[in-house]
Amino acid sequence: VTVPSHLPDVPGIRVPLSHYYNSTKRMDDTFGKVMQALDESGFRENTLIVFLSDNGMATPFAKCNTYLASTRTPLLVQWPGVVKAGVQNDSLAAGVDFFPTVLDALGMEPLKKTDGRSLLSVFNGEASDSGRDYVFTQIDSKVDGAAIPMRCIQNKKYGYIYNMWRRDGYYYRNNNEQAVMRTMEAAAEGDPAVLARVNMYRYREVEELYDLENDPGCLNNLADSPEFKTQLQAMRKNIGNRMKSSGDPLLRAYRNRGNPKIVEDEFNRIYPDHNPVIKRAAWEKH
Repeated sequence: VTVPSHLPDVPGIRVPLSHYYNSTKRMDDTFGKVMQALDESGFRENTLIVFLSDNGMATPFAKCNTYLASTRTPLLVQWPGVVKAGVQNDSLAAGVDFFPTVLDALGMEPLKKTDGRSLLSVFNGEASDSGRDYVFTQIDSKVDGAAIPMRCIQNKKYGYIYNMWRRDGYYYRNNNEQAVMRTMEAAAEGDPAVLARVNMYRYREVEELYDLENDPGCLNNLADSPEFKTQLQAMRKNIGNRMKSSGDPLLRAYRNRGNPKIVEDEFNRIYPDHNPVIKRAAWEKH
């Protein structure tokens, strides 16, 4: 079992990961049955098949987050006679591109208002790139009602995250941590590196910046590094412009991210009925 770079390779991690990989195998078998049905129906040669997944595996730093482990997901396409087999493309794409692409493939009029764009020209080889400079992802609340607003912008080189929810006295958790997080917490008792990783996951910083080419696991936050000041400022500007153009309700909080009073007021205004982010308890002793 391969341990992904966003998780520590400590005893006990590989067993729950093997369960996840087993689920992936079952999904693969199920998808194979769908393809078999297309063959038997005679529609295989006249069907655009797009395979994509939702966000991340059910482990810390993946599910219900905006790290690369959450947002880098499969996008596989098969369309006999149109899409050349075996071609790989590293263009930036987003889930919102799916619907515009299907409309384009059907020869229908594009949507008048959408954040997505058609990828058909990339699929059929007419274009070598999607034309996207960035992809934008966000989370507002979990299924249990807790508000955990995050905004993230990524290009091929860097990823920047704004954690509006970050405040003293709170820590992050979600229902998909499963045995992996319990294993990490146990290992942290005697391993300072794992302890630092657990604390980073629980408490975060307001801003995070990562070199995605050299650190895809997002282990080293560069937001406070003078060496990456230019990249940080560029990502701040781009995410701010994106939030403004989309009418993001977090924009005022983002622009005043250094003012805890304004951020707190905005948090309570935007999420008046939220269940509070769980306060420090079990991990406080560390």
